[in-house]
Amino acid sequence: RRGAPREAPQGERRDTGGLPHQEEQEAHSRQGQGQAVKGRPPREELPLSQTEQNKVLEAAGHHMRQSLSESYWTNMTALRRRFLQYRSNWNPPIVDTPTAIILFVTKQIELVGITPSSALQYCVTLRAAEKRFGAGQIHSQLLTDFERSLRRQGALRPSKQAVPAAPTQMAQAIALARGQALKTALTLAWHASARCSDVVRLRVGDVTDKGAHFAVNWAGSKSDPFRLGVNTGVQLPQQAAGHLRSLLTGRPTDKLFPTVSYRTFNAAMRAAHPSLTAHSVRRGALHELLRQGTSLEHMILASRHSAVDGLVRYLPAAELHRVGTTAENSSRLRL
Repeated sequence: RRGAPREAPQGERRDTGGLPHQEEQEAHSRQGQGQAVKGRPPREELPLSQTEQNKVLEAAGHHMRQSLSESYWTNMTALRRRFLQYRSNWNPPIVDTPTAIILFVTKQIELVGITPSSALQYCVTLRAAEKRFGAGQIHSQLLTDFERSLRRQGALRPSKQAVPAAPTQMAQAIALARGQALKTALTLAWHASARCSDVVRLRVGDVTDKGAHFAVNWAGSKSDPFRLGVNTGVQLPQQAAGHLRSLLTGRPTDKLFPTVSYRTFNAAMRAAHPSLTAHSVRRGALHELLRQGTSLEHMILASRHSAVDGLVRYLPAAELHRVGTTAENSSRLRL
């Protein structure tokens, strides 16, 4: 029939406007990117209407609610129910929601004795609950200042700190460690009073053999957020020093301990004692330095803390009082 499209016989390539098959695919890809294709105008990307944007946001919110654990919503709902019951008992009722949250959390601190971390979590959860079920986002400088005061009281700091490793436990962990690289990494972390994560991140170019000791450049650590680098000198036992020298033959950008991770550190310390973790190495090393009578000024150079008040949290209060130093008067010392 006239005007009807002609069907291509079997085995015959259909006409694509003169473009080969590969060029046709490239044309479609360029057209999808908004580029002009051999005389065709570029396809314009139409903005989403407000209804379409709301549908996208609703779908994203539904996906987020499905991905969150069911206990999160249960705890949020239960806490908001307690908060609303407490708020309704006031006569006249409290109209200001931030003030009601502060009074409710303060009452929980007085009656139940919750920690500053739990109190801060109450504030964050009630903010999210009001945003989800209540009047919307809470913008209150008073509530923000109250949360900041909880942080000053120790919120978000772990109440259960790592158990410090004793020298005998550290020697046992090194002896039970699998592989010479892990033994050397544990020895380096102990003698440098370093975080195990910093040891894992070391590159070959960060360590220099000075003969009697090793110069280590700790770049990009927790105490060095601007990656300026902090140099320390570390003396190692003969066996660990010999193995470390053999590792310095690689390229400067190669990892110094490619087979060692934070998980292997944890496994090695738990093999010595179940209560020990990877962070027990740093705490135990600092405890041992203090027991040997090292001053806080020298200890902060070894630990690379930015202030002594961060160092004293690693140390036992009894030993600090024995050397005549407290957290209050030592916090004035900063490097």
